[in-house]
Amino acid sequence: MSGSEWANPEDSLGARCFSPDSLDRYKCWTVKEDSPAHTVWKSISTQIVKLLQDQYEPLETRDMDLMVEIFMIGEEEVLSSPTILVSCHDQSTRQRALDLVYESQILLQYPGIMMAGCSPRRRPLAMEETAEMPDLPPGVYATEPLRHCGVSVLIFGEQRRPPRKATLGGIVFIAGLFYGIITLYACKPDSNMVMESDMDSQFCFYENTEIDESLEGKHDSAADLSLGDMSPTAFSSPSSSRGNSTKSNNPSTPETFTTKGKEPKFIEEIRPLLCLYMLLSPKQLLKNCQLHLRKVESKETPAS
Repeated sequence: MSGSEWANPEDSLGARCFSPDSLDRYKCWTVKEDSPAHTVWKSISTQIVKLLQDQYEPLETRDMDLMVEIFMIGEEEVLSSPTILVSCHDQSTRQRALDLVYESQILLQYPGIMMAGCSPRRRPLAMEETAEMPDLPPGVYATEPLRHCGVSVLIFGEQRRPPRKATLGGIVFIAGLFYGIITLYACKPDSNMVMESDMDSQFCFYENTEIDESLEGKHDSAADLSLGDMSPTAFSSPSSSRGNSTKSNNPSTPETFTTKGKEPKFIEEIRPLLCLYMLLSPKQLLKNCQLHLRKVESKETPAS
């Protein structure tokens, strides 16, 4: 990528977050809210997500995570462009996803929007630790009304340490209760066993129907998604804000959408399945839940 075709990229630059390639050639920034790049992303993200949902099986993800985000990426601020970043452990899956978006011509009306692919990194993408919150019991807390996807949430763990920031992918309604969908890796404890070879991201830009091979030849050995410590701008869509939210008397305490009391057995059992990426199709989500429920029922049925 020799230069930016995106006019006035500085107007869309948010916070600096990570270097996508192991050679540190490119820099990355979040997309500033209500900026020109953010406006374009809001208009195309729904189409891209729907496209990949419809093609979920042909993508052959083999239960691997596939993430699509947007960042400002470039060698310098003035050379940065809005870049749709597709990340997955499998390079061929990334390639197919990028090909699908390109062939759909969704980006035809938006010159200057780039695409790129990379492997997941060890630290979660939508995670950031903050020390400016009160010490709360373990759980997931909302920092704003639950009215749309992309709401920021705080994750308090068992260990006494600052909470993690993550992004709400959506809301599901099961057995009269609302559950927020967040990524499972955001709830996992950090691993201290991070090897230098695990930081290879296999980052490369997508140009026309060919991948830029200038940064290929990297080994994809990361275990969890990690593209830095800043939360990216996420796809947003209307959603219900109803739910069992409990407000604290302390105005600085965020709202929580965790529920109190004993949950029904099957809700307790399928909770791990609710930590899914928003790119997982509703059909696939339902199939996974049904399979898990059958396993739970077989456990609870006494042997004759």
